[in-house]
Amino acid sequence: MTVAQVLGYNHPDPREVDPMKLLFRILLTAPLLLAPRPLPAQRVAPVPAYAVATLPPLASAPHFAADSLVQKLPRTYWLEGGLIGGVSLGLMTLMWARGMRESNRENIVGDVAGFALGFGTGFAAGSLVGGQFHKAGSEGP
Repeated sequence: MTVAQVLGYNHPDPREVDPMKLLFRILLTAPLLLAPRPLPAQRVAPVPAYAVATLPPLASAPHFAADSLVQKLPRTYWLEGGLIGGVSLGLMTLMWARGMRESNRENIVGDVAGFALGFGTGFAAGSLVGGQFHKAGSEGP
């Protein structure tokens, strides 16, 4: 008898597995899943002493003016794109959710949840698309 036959994998009808074999299968696989052991390749090697980085003193660190590191980003249509995408996908999701109902009863919570799910997804996609278009003649803060 093979291990596959003991575990019930080669049974002619898989719906008729013996409960004892099923319990044996659970008891055999549970420790393997709950207490995995790392393989030798997964173990972290100790760091050699010569590889430890030493930080220079803060006095030797370069000093910059705060304004010299600020980058002027152009203004984009990310908010407008997000609102257009959110409202349009929110309304389409709302109509889809209403069409999936089995009864004609009002379901305000389902309507709000469907709109919110579509609005969140549409706002994210619309703001990514709108962020690719720059507004003319204005710089960001």
